[in-house]
Amino acid sequence: MTDKLKRLIHTLKLKRKLCAHLKTFSNHVKRLQPPQVARSFCQNEAITDNYVFQNETQISQLESLVDRAQGVGFLIEHILDLRNAETNHNMNLAMHDRSKQGVEENSLVRELASQTTQDTKAMRTIAFISVIFLPATFLATFFGSKFFGFEDTKDGHSLTVASNIWIYVVTALAFSVVAVAIWYWWGLRRGSEPDKVKNADMP
Repeated sequence: MTDKLKRLIHTLKLKRKLCAHLKTFSNHVKRLQPPQVARSFCQNEAITDNYVFQNETQISQLESLVDRAQGVGFLIEHILDLRNAETNHNMNLAMHDRSKQGVEENSLVRELASQTTQDTKAMRTIAFISVIFLPATFLATFFGSKFFGFEDTKDGHSLTVASNIWIYVVTALAFSVVAVAIWYWWGLRRGSEPDKVKNADMP
């Protein structure tokens, strides 16, 4: 809008210059022509003066509008700068809060990792103790059952094995196979649950 007003002012100034040249030409011709023609040129000069006065009035009004428009433009730029500064300040505060939350989350993750490490060490110790005592427990239970016995003979003590020990072996193997099968099925089921959740979340 300011540029359009400036172009209009420039056009009016050119018209004013043109009127000044016409007035100079009219004065020159008025000196060379008879009195009747001189009177008509005087009327034309009065009209030209009136047009120049109106032109100057319009130019002053347009210049005032241009000054006001520039002041409004500066005010708008100042308001936009203030808003940008406030937006940047709010963004900096939000980023500060996010980084603070990130630091807190990192500390929590660090604590969880350290607790997990301690739990892993404890489970490793328990597993190591179980590995040590499990064979001994198995052997004590196995040989302490009624499938084995000691009889006194002439040569000393002898170990006797019951004829139905195969029942124990078959039953133990069957239960072991069932336990492994249940463990394998449970692992497959837990692995398929995340896939179902992902498929349900997808549109």
